[in-house]
Amino acid sequence: MNEGDSQMVELLAHHTESINVLNDRWITDWAALAEKHYKLEEREFVRTKVVDATRQIFNKYHVIYGDELMSKVIIPNFNDVDQETSPQLRKSLIHLLNDVASNCISYKHCNTVLAILRRMLTRPFRQRNEELNNGIVYIFSNRELIDSRAIVSNLNKLFVTKLHRLPIDPAVNILDILVSYLNLTFKHPLQGPAPAELPLIRKEILLLLLSLRCDMHGHLGVGITGKSDDNITFSPFILCVKKPRTTDGYNQHNQHQVPLSPGAESQTQFQLPNTNIHPSPLNQIIQDQQHNTISQQQQQHHSQNIFVPNSLHPNCPIESRCINLDAMFAGIIECINIETDAELLETVLKGLPHLLANKPLVLTAGDERINQLCLALSNLITMNRANNRQTIKTDHHKHCLRCLTSLLIYRKLLDHKSIKMILSIFEDSIRSVSRYPIVPLFTTCLIELHDSSEMAKFVPIVLDHLRRFSPTVSLGPSVLEFLTYLIIFPKLYENFSQDEYKFIFSIALPYTNPFRFSDYITCLAFRVIAMWYLNCRPSLRCAFVEQVKKSLRSNVIQPFKENTVPSQPVLHSQTSSPVIAQTPPITYSCPPSMSPVDHRRRSSSLNAETYLRNQQGILNSHNHQSSLQLNEELMETFADLLTRYTHGQYLAIAPKNRCTEMLIDRSTSQTWLNGNSLITITAGKSNNGWAEIMVRRPTGNTSWIGRLQNTVGALPMFNQQVYTDSLNFGNDIISLFSSLSLTSEDGSGTGDAELSDSLTALSSNAANLSSSLSSSTNAASTGQMDFGATSNSCKLQDPIPLPKDKKFDIALSNFDLITPYETHKVGLVYVGKNQAENRAAILSNKFGSPRYYEFLSQIGTCIILNDIDPEIYFVGGLDVKGEDGKYAYFWKDNVTQVIFHVATFMLARDNDPQCNNKNRHIGNDHVCIVFNDSGAPFKLSTIKGTGQFIKACVVVVPLDDDTNFVDVEVLPELKSIVGDIESRILSNLSAALYARQISIHLNLASKIFERRHCEGFFSKEPYVSNWVERLRCIKRIRQRIDESRRANANGSGGSLSAKGSNTLR
Repeated sequence: MNEGDSQMVELLAHHTESINVLNDRWITDWAALAEKHYKLEEREFVRTKVVDATRQIFNKYHVIYGDELMSKVIIPNFNDVDQETSPQLRKSLIHLLNDVASNCISYKHCNTVLAILRRMLTRPFRQRNEELNNGIVYIFSNRELIDSRAIVSNLNKLFVTKLHRLPIDPAVNILDILVSYLNLTFKHPLQGPAPAELPLIRKEILLLLLSLRCDMHGHLGVGITGKSDDNITFSPFILCVKKPRTTDGYNQHNQHQVPLSPGAESQTQFQLPNTNIHPSPLNQIIQDQQHNTISQQQQQHHSQNIFVPNSLHPNCPIESRCINLDAMFAGIIECINIETDAELLETVLKGLPHLLANKPLVLTAGDERINQLCLALSNLITMNRANNRQTIKTDHHKHCLRCLTSLLIYRKLLDHKSIKMILSIFEDSIRSVSRYPIVPLFTTCLIELHDSSEMAKFVPIVLDHLRRFSPTVSLGPSVLEFLTYLIIFPKLYENFSQDEYKFIFSIALPYTNPFRFSDYITCLAFRVIAMWYLNCRPSLRCAFVEQVKKSLRSNVIQPFKENTVPSQPVLHSQTSSPVIAQTPPITYSCPPSMSPVDHRRRSSSLNAETYLRNQQGILNSHNHQSSLQLNEELMETFADLLTRYTHGQYLAIAPKNRCTEMLIDRSTSQTWLNGNSLITITAGKSNNGWAEIMVRRPTGNTSWIGRLQNTVGALPMFNQQVYTDSLNFGNDIISLFSSLSLTSEDGSGTGDAELSDSLTALSSNAANLSSSLSSSTNAASTGQMDFGATSNSCKLQDPIPLPKDKKFDIALSNFDLITPYETHKVGLVYVGKNQAENRAAILSNKFGSPRYYEFLSQIGTCIILNDIDPEIYFVGGLDVKGEDGKYAYFWKDNVTQVIFHVATFMLARDNDPQCNNKNRHIGNDHVCIVFNDSGAPFKLSTIKGTGQFIKACVVVVPLDDDTNFVDVEVLPELKSIVGDIESRILSNLSAALYARQISIHLNLASKIFERRHCEGFFSKEPYVSNWVERLRCIKRIRQRIDESRRANANGSGGSLSAKGSNTLR
């Protein structure tokens, strides 16, 4: 810089500092100086100094003189800045224009500045179009796009600032600039590699667009990264509306329309790569869909802006502006189709599910956009990238699957081909991608598309793939939960063949090994097997018995035998690898991510000392013994299940009959223990010849009632030996009725010894008869299903009469309290406005919203408590006489009964402001479903009080357009069992079904945790199911009888030891 240039810089600085605002002509003087030294000046540094000085003056005086500075200085001198070629000067001009746009009060002047910025953004593309038309190949450079990135970055910030201010036109204009520029960057194929700045510019725009949200009234807002959408403040001045139909009048308003270049249409076609392989059905689906999409895209290129005239929407306030974001979705779809930058693709695919969850915003776009987006995501998965586009990464694959799953809430807009395409994508993906995150996504597809004919076709295919997976700890919960959801929809498996049912058993049976999997997974596996066994057609059950027996022998019985006596690992020579003698037990205390294979021997990765130390830490004696006991109990219980239900379906408990109670005298009965069954025979009243036979088993009760047709007393039965063959069961009934009927109420008649002998013989035949009626062919002679277990406790022996002792009567009563089906009680509360942090207000609610009552109607059946028999139906402690309300919601299947403690149905008392009566039920539940209609985040700590049992909350947040956000919050100790549960966006019906099923699983996990840690049973009797609990009760009765016999043999007169008394629970 020479001396003259230095003097010029000093002169400009002097003019800037010597401005006197009291001089009326100071703005005119500065305008003349700017014209002289900027417009007419050729020296770059001088022009740059003028721009910087103008920026400094505007920032200092814009509050008072902003309009005059705009009209006299900035607009006349800097209107054509997009033609500048100097990078340094353009940088200073961008800073000036950004400050002016941010601080300008007049919306007209602000829009003028935004128009200048728009021209600066599009300058490289306009130049490129001109050179392409002249036949010159043009390649972008980073230098040309650095200015664009700076403009985009400032426009993003400016949009967030202007969104909540009047006038709203600048905010709408900024959004239109960004959307139009994004579409412009995808309009033409690049010649050569893309500049490094271009993906960064696209990323900044897409981050803003993906954060846009819309409320139920159409008001636009911007989400904050890392925060919930509940914290969004929506602008009342921007209204998102449905895309209007194309009319001439509407086209006249499209002043900022971006013309479609001649080559753009050809670029919208995405052809499959040329291969010699015959195209798959999925590729054929995509090709057919592309032809429809191309014609739709050609018709929609005329409307690439967001402006919608307010005149088309009379309800729009005069100070607001209507927009349509169809062009924004077109840009996102083009990004998925064309973009080659992996980081940018990952950003879009991660943010897209959150955008799709905002249904009011998405529905303002064209209906065809959903199918176009489905096609684009499918192309991204199935096709290799042409034009320097690399093969899709596994992470991108998973993100695409999440996006496709998010599209399912738009089921009404998805055409048949798109649904078929989504299912085909999952079919292909389940074979090639890590299975753990995909199975939960397919579960969501199952729930949303359960009424689709295509889903019924794809379920057997998916089952065929799932049965080929290696069972692992991480995969187990998701696969088993998928099978529990599938059973809810009978239409999907009503036409299953025998092989397809076998697929299900093949999937679930490997997870029954308690030495490899946690209590929770093992319990869930047995539950799944039982549910499917009872839901398949009875004609097919016999065919599955051998499969189940064979699989259980390999998965359970063989590990049982190997683990009966723990032994140390055997070490070979120093050069050999360590070899274990048995598979160590793995309890649920292991992290969910830990696979059992982590504890196995690997070729030479661990030395002998390290391996031995790890194995010794795993082989804990308490856990090992617990697994052995659990193994035996599960086998005996499952054998009883197969025996009972192989040839038919029966109720687990016989309902009471008034006529029966009139005929039977409950005080005249005798009970025998026969194997794992309790057989009770009760005589009729007043020598009427009637009798009832009840067989209590772990999986249910069976009851017969019969009457002697011959005249009582015609047959002399005293001291007559009873014939014990089961074919002559009728003779035994005669013997029974005669003996019982001759026993008078005062005790005279047949002696107790003779009666006991008669009933003992009869009970043996009754046991054989009950077994023959319900067992398979192989088990008819023994009454039990032979699995080859090591324990003899389940084999049939001579019936053992229960002593006439009060404590045995109590034991039978306690047994009857354990229902032969799973029981779950789940709290259900409604959270209204401003109640998200007030537990008393939540519990005091008497009513809910219409969406809440719709949710209730889909989660179960409304019952009248007064009409319910508590011995047949589980009521979860609710008073059936009205103390806890008149109504409740109830759900059941073949093995489960669930009662929902609905807070709004319970009585709210004026003298109970803290709702302790309601809290007495809900606070003692392990799981609570929260219908959060408050608009604020809900925390588990709100509903969980001090000392209460609630360990998990299923929070259902109703969204707009019949969608719901379902989130699960669990305590850390329960999370170690169930693992991470992802949030879901589901339709109304799907949300209710999902909330119910996940609540059952969480309650099951809570019971397992409670038994293990809170009741002191860590070394024995983990909770698995009520069937196992009934089996344990029968075994305790047997143990009590043995102790009583030993005490009598020792001359103690039947006294009970303390230990024996404690075992009778």
